[in-house]
Amino acid sequence: MRIAVVGGGPAGLYFAALWKGRHPRDDVRLFEQNRADATFGFGVVFSDRALDFLRENGLVHRIESRNAFVACVHHHAGSDPVVFLICERCGTVGEATGSAVTDVLKASCRSAGFVPKSPVIEIAGICSHCRA
Repeated sequence: MRIAVVGGGPAGLYFAALWKGRHPRDDVRLFEQNRADATFGFGVVFSDRALDFLRENGLVHRIESRNAFVACVHHHAGSDPVVFLICERCGTVGEATGSAVTDVLKASCRSAGFVPKSPVIEIAGICSHCRA
C-alpha cells in the first residue's frame, strides 16, 4: 500500500510512524512544508498523557520486544488481552483476533484475583507472506 501524509504536524508524523510500524512493507511518505534539515516542528510528538489516553482506549498498543507502539485497528477495550504475531523476517506485526484466547486469559486472571496492567502477549515467528 502507498500512503501519503501531507502535513498534519506531530499528529501526521505520529500516524506515519505508527502505520509504518504496523505495516513495514507499505510505502509511507510524509510531506512537510519545512525544509529537510529543519529541527523544529516535531519536538513534541505526543505527551505521555496523550499516549496513555490512546493506550487506555485501545487505540495503540506497546510492543515491548520492539520498544514500539502500533496502531490498533480492532475495536476492543484497552484492558482486553491482546496477542501479537510478530514476523522475525519482515517485521510485520499482526494482531490475533478472536475471543477464545482473550476469554480464557480474562477468566484466568479473574479466578486468580489478578488485574493485569499490560495484557499483551507477543508471539514471534514467520508470517505467511515470508513463508511463501
